[in-house]
Amino acid sequence: MIDLFSADTAATLAQAYALLKEDLDKETPLITQRIEHEIGQRIHKPYLSEHFWWMGKDDEPMNNWTVWCTQNVLLSTFLLPTNQMFRHKVAEKALASLDFFLKDYGDDGCCSEGAQYFRHAGLCLYLCIDLLNQIGEQCLKPVFKEPKIRNIASYIRHMHAQGPYYFNFSDCSALAGPCSVREMLFAQAVADAETEAFALTSARLRPKHEKHLPLEINLTYRLLELVHQPLLNRQAVPPSPSDFSYPSVGIYTSRDQHFALAVKAGGNDDSHNHNDTGSVTVYKDGKPVLIDIGVETYTKQTFSPQRYGIWTMRSVYHNVTNFPPHEQLAGKDFHSILLEETAGEERSIHMELSQAYPRTIGLSSYQRKVTHKKGKCIVIEEHVKGTPKPTLSLMTVEKPVVEGNLIHLGNNVLFSISGDLLAIETETIPVTDAKLLAVWPHEVYRIRIHYEHSLVVTLS
Repeated sequence: MIDLFSADTAATLAQAYALLKEDLDKETPLITQRIEHEIGQRIHKPYLSEHFWWMGKDDEPMNNWTVWCTQNVLLSTFLLPTNQMFRHKVAEKALASLDFFLKDYGDDGCCSEGAQYFRHAGLCLYLCIDLLNQIGEQCLKPVFKEPKIRNIASYIRHMHAQGPYYFNFSDCSALAGPCSVREMLFAQAVADAETEAFALTSARLRPKHEKHLPLEINLTYRLLELVHQPLLNRQAVPPSPSDFSYPSVGIYTSRDQHFALAVKAGGNDDSHNHNDTGSVTVYKDGKPVLIDIGVETYTKQTFSPQRYGIWTMRSVYHNVTNFPPHEQLAGKDFHSILLEETAGEERSIHMELSQAYPRTIGLSSYQRKVTHKKGKCIVIEEHVKGTPKPTLSLMTVEKPVVEGNLIHLGNNVLFSISGDLLAIETETIPVTDAKLLAVWPHEVYRIRIHYEHSLVVTLS
């Protein structure tokens, strides 16, 4: 079985072989002989003789495993003294896997797995293409001019919210981490000066003691960081943030001088899916306002049929209306319908969300319209038709203070509630998981707003 970390281990050993063979052989030739033997038996032989799901077949869905494993198989092949016929077969199979990977991306280049997984998906795609270019006399260089590839490269820039924060749908942390030289190299390859400048600006957020990625377990990325260090020493003017739309996944962003807003339309069948159709994420002046909790430390349950028993996966812990005891369900049948998107000074997203919920609860319509009145406020309008009683959840890291129909978050954010308001409740949720504590270092809060049929929430 070739999985993520067997392939990663093979690449690490192959790099040790390529860089240190002469020194290792002085001690004993058995070490490099063992490296060749083990990689041959554990990686090279099964790669050509067996089919693993991540290699791609017909219309089977792919994810980051495809390019992550392929990247490391290529490294373990071309850093060892393998024969030309074998190399040709590996390259041919790798190219096929890249095609299978790309078929699941829309032309807009959106990574449905989230900004953090972009580092294992889009950036591994880049390295695969770059490796094949190096061994094939730049045969794939024209690929970097393809719009889809250029859009994949710029994804990380558009998913950046403010400061260290990212819009973090799917299994992504709001603190997805600063960029490295890999984002810069990908941006250079596709001739995207804005993404290159963004990546350089982001990389500068990395503390000095993490300059050479000392916590990175992948030797390839650490070596790239060292080899291309001069790129990181240049000056760059960060690009002006702009609105962006990813219709293939249903992500829409909007920005002004204070607010950064992202709306997740789409559906509940993403790779590393959370039941979050229709949810919104908001930052103001570099601080989180409406948050996506993210994902806890991975366990067996995370990748089991019981995944949606984990609280961070459930729609009742996202910024969207639910109908207790009913909430959104996972799968391709549970999705939004985009009714209208507008751009400009009043950017808005209008969605029908009833299809994200069980069909048997008597919900005939749930429409949400999110409008960003730039320089002023963000307005969330909810309109529900049917028998179930709606409750809007809003997740915050700042403790909410309720005064009638007003909700204060610190001194900088005010929610004004109007419409068929029934009651407002607040709940404190302790954060105990280590992965979540790294982002939200204390409790988080859930605001539950009960209403009849219509509600308007204005953030200012």
